[in-house]
Amino acid sequence: MITGLKLNFRRCLFSQANREPRKNFKFKYLFPINSQKQILPMKNIALNIFHISKQRISKLLLLAIMSLLTIRRMTVEFNRLILINNEFGAIDLKQRYYEVLAWFSGETVYGEIHTAVYPPASYTMLWPFLGYESFSLVRWLWAASTIIALVALIYLLLRESRAKGWLESSVIALMVLSMYGAGETFGYGQLTIHVLVLLVASVVWIPRATIPTSILMTLALIKPTLSLPFYWRTLFPRNRYFLILLIGLEYFALAAIATNFQDGNLLSLHSDWLSSGMAGAEWGSSGGGSVTQGTAGSSFATGYGNIHDWLGLMGLNHLNMPVSLAILFVFGYWSYQYRMVDTWLWLGVAAIISRLWTYHLVYDDLLILLPMITLFRITKLKSIDWVRQLISGGIFTIALIAALIPASLRLRPMWNYIFIMGQTFTWLLMLFFLLYLAWWCKKQNVINNKA
Repeated sequence: MITGLKLNFRRCLFSQANREPRKNFKFKYLFPINSQKQILPMKNIALNIFHISKQRISKLLLLAIMSLLTIRRMTVEFNRLILINNEFGAIDLKQRYYEVLAWFSGETVYGEIHTAVYPPASYTMLWPFLGYESFSLVRWLWAASTIIALVALIYLLLRESRAKGWLESSVIALMVLSMYGAGETFGYGQLTIHVLVLLVASVVWIPRATIPTSILMTLALIKPTLSLPFYWRTLFPRNRYFLILLIGLEYFALAAIATNFQDGNLLSLHSDWLSSGMAGAEWGSSGGGSVTQGTAGSSFATGYGNIHDWLGLMGLNHLNMPVSLAILFVFGYWSYQYRMVDTWLWLGVAAIISRLWTYHLVYDDLLILLPMITLFRITKLKSIDWVRQLISGGIFTIALIAALIPASLRLRPMWNYIFIMGQTFTWLLMLFFLLYLAWWCKKQNVINNKA
């Protein structure tokens, strides 16, 4: 044991290359030395060991809390998706199920089914999962696809987050699973997890593989209100013309298949889709999308924290489309100006813009996972100074706490307002910090993936 302590002492005190004190070793203060390279008293060593142990215990406590939240939320939401048959079980999956059946049976969908706010190509993509007579089979198929997408998302984020060691990796994995957004997505039978996997994989692969990237980005258009801001990234790589052409052809093929089952042509069906989507967003942002739940009969507006809801509060719902398009194009201009910054810095900004630019519900809060990963990565980048790393870590902690609190707080009127204001403040804080950091990186010439 004494030999082991001596070996650890030597490794902590000196590097193997030049036998000088390590500068970046994370336990560099375990054996503190003075200017004459003499070891300070054992009391200081004991205090530093205690400090490191306290940090480890706090991380283990965080993991325990996140584990309990994961078990609780995933158990409840899995039951909602698979077993519960009342109006709160698999709400959105039921809507997509009836829309797909109606679409491929030749029944009119847009204008007749008020929940039909997805483009024609989306129903072609959904048909392999939802085009069956048995809704129980559909539930299990969708649960399996969501679990696969969740595992793939965790794998991608672990690979991209620069997490080191099992503790940090566990925090990243459990962060995905324990967020209320992930649970709500699972229980509603929504598409957010699937779309996030496609977007992260496609944006990371854009410079590398054109055809796989085009397929992933085309599939991500299954929910364009989530994915559309991310498509500015296709304008910047060297293969952009071929990539855009492939995405256009693939989407056209999927939309053409769907068109064969409806009256109308490609243009008229997309016009009907836009009209239906705009009407749905205006209805929801005006308070029409309210849900009553619980013994107290509390009600809350399902949409919040987006430009459509803010316009609705001012009675300006008729400006939903032009304001959303203005935000989209301003973000496109910003994306061009900052196209050389780190890919994940761009992804973090894009995800927050995607959450704010149009009408969204509680399950789409999972988008905030991407800027959280961005903040975590910033603490690992050598080109970022310690002050900005410290600020990034602080904002990450705030965002993590906000992501772990229960969304059921919205069932209580007073807590509903606190919840909405707290979440919105956190997103805007993250957005402004990431915008500032992008400006600073451009000024310091910290270019894409060189940090």
